[in-house]
Amino acid sequence: MTTKILSFLLILLLAQCDRCKEEVKPISELDKLPLATQQGKLTFGCLINGKAFSETNTGNIAAIYQQGVLFFGVDKDSKDYATGMDMSITDPIELNKRYDLTQILHNRARFIKRNLDNDSTCYYDFANTLSGQVIITKLDRQKFIVSGTFEYTTAFPNCDTIRITDGRFDMEYIP
Repeated sequence: MTTKILSFLLILLLAQCDRCKEEVKPISELDKLPLATQQGKLTFGCLINGKAFSETNTGNIAAIYQQGVLFFGVDKDSKDYATGMDMSITDPIELNKRYDLTQILHNRARFIKRNLDNDSTCYYDFANTLSGQVIITKLDRQKFIVSGTFEYTTAFPNCDTIRITDGRFDMEYIP
């Protein structure tokens, strides 16, 4: 008799514990991006048409600051696509200033997406940038760290319009 009561209480307790579990909330696309840090953590991320895109593999991230031009970008292969994007801005570089990416003589952005299944490529060159900006939030010329935020929109005939939002990067640069 005691075993039956104990079994009943155990089943009752387990049923109650199952109700107490918190519902697992799906992670938003924005939450999939790296944090906007400023320590040279070698991160790069943004939303591309609302979908998270990020990279922390140092072999795929590059930043170079030479002869008055800061260039930074990323190349990444996924299962279906190879994606690359880069931006550059010219001196003088000031913190928290908005650099217009449509002024292609001084500041510019480019985007490339290649479908690996059929080898079709959409190449959005500098002149295809419709709008956009980069803001440098940290430029440490002793530790060679550059961090900031970016967004831009680009379009090319027979390809999707690309809207890059919530971009952030925190990189070491090559002087």
